Amino acid sequence: MVGIAASGGLAAWSPKGSTTTDAERRLLLWLKTLLAEPLAAPLLYLGYGSDDRFARGHRLLADLLPRDPMVTAESNHDQGT
Repeated sequence: MVGIAASGGLAAWSPKGSTTTDAERRLLLWLKTLLAEPLAAPLLYLGYGSDDRFARGHRLLADLLPRDPMVTAESNHDQGT
């Protein structure tokens, strides 16, 4: 996700030279397509803990999504069900 922030966000990001895995790259390209046509995008939910070790990347993604409804919980990635 650092490459996305350094490139100016997902809209400007290119997978060329990226260190993402194949699954991450496919997901990011799908999200990039959805963001290009927001009226055609499905309703997306993003949930993560504020102390999650992946929270930085999740916040980058959250910045792309509509704010309403947005819910944040104080927790970390290791808290299970």
